[in-house]
Amino acid sequence: MSCDLENAYLNAPCREKIWFEGGIECGEDQGKVCVVVRSLYGLKSAGAAFRSSLAQILRDVGYDSTKADPDVWIRKAVKDNGHQYYEMLFVYVDDILALSHQAENAIKEITAFYKAKDGSIKPPDIYLGANISRMQLPDGREVWTTSPKTYVKNSILVVERLLTDDGEGYVLKSNVRNPFPTGYKPKLDVMEELDQKLASRYMQLIGILRWAVEIGRIDIFLEVSLLSQYQANPRFGHLEAIYHIFAYLKKHPDMGRLAYDSKCPDIDERIFNSNADWKEFYGDVEEELPPNMPKLRGHPVTMSAFVDANHAGNVITRRSHSGMFIFVQNASIIWFSKRQNMVKAATFGSEFVAL
Repeated sequence: MSCDLENAYLNAPCREKIWFEGGIECGEDQGKVCVVVRSLYGLKSAGAAFRSSLAQILRDVGYDSTKADPDVWIRKAVKDNGHQYYEMLFVYVDDILALSHQAENAIKEITAFYKAKDGSIKPPDIYLGANISRMQLPDGREVWTTSPKTYVKNSILVVERLLTDDGEGYVLKSNVRNPFPTGYKPKLDVMEELDQKLASRYMQLIGILRWAVEIGRIDIFLEVSLLSQYQANPRFGHLEAIYHIFAYLKKHPDMGRLAYDSKCPDIDERIFNSNADWKEFYGDVEEELPPNMPKLRGHPVTMSAFVDANHAGNVITRRSHSGMFIFVQNASIIWFSKRQNMVKAATFGSEFVAL
């Protein structure tokens, strides 16, 4: 279930000393010194004050902030069949997502302290810009999915409005098949540098694309990563490449839907030579686990990682670019594209560095 809290900051005490002389709107208190006791939107401390206030409420109802992400909260829970697991709350300022077999009750515990916006307590359909829905797999199981379709559509409208305001008649191409023009190398671009206005736009468009990648458009990750390296000194060719990516998104608006499949992947463990005796190499060691880690609850899961590299992708420095996916079960949870910090002479070397 999802929930959006109303007037979030005004629910928290003000951390700053702010006063004003009461005006006519204060009625009988006109002319008196009035002290602000609630966080106001725009104050430097308002966000921190609300976060602290909400955190205290969550602790009071039994949630603990996780070590990996302080805005992911967990609480021990048990299903009717005796299955033990952790209820989870994902908090992004005043947007809350509850994962539980009694998710509506979890939301009601919070709205006992904070008022929710009308109609916001419901199964999630959009969260942080990503569309959320259920999908049936070929084997009949239903899984949750996320998609950046609406965000991408709105982003394209923003870019087209900017191009219209420029009045130079430039429009996004309609016959784009790939995120980059064929053979384009950003490092080789020697076109004129952008002026301050267009350089600011370049950074704005990079920000839009990076969030599109964050919520599912992994197919443009490499290209966005490469162009992000030129935000300090972009050229017209780099801006043209940005527009080309948006044209690609307009041509292919439906890509990027991710299914969160909880089924354990079918992996043949024999390919990893798991019977080998590694003591001679590593010694008699044990995994060092954090002493304050939460106790295990729920079903066991399998994590797997897939990596690759484009050897000498940068034709000037000969540095390669790494790509990585990390899965829990059959659900992709982490992906990134990163320039390697060393030069390798062979494809094997660049892929080993990526691993």
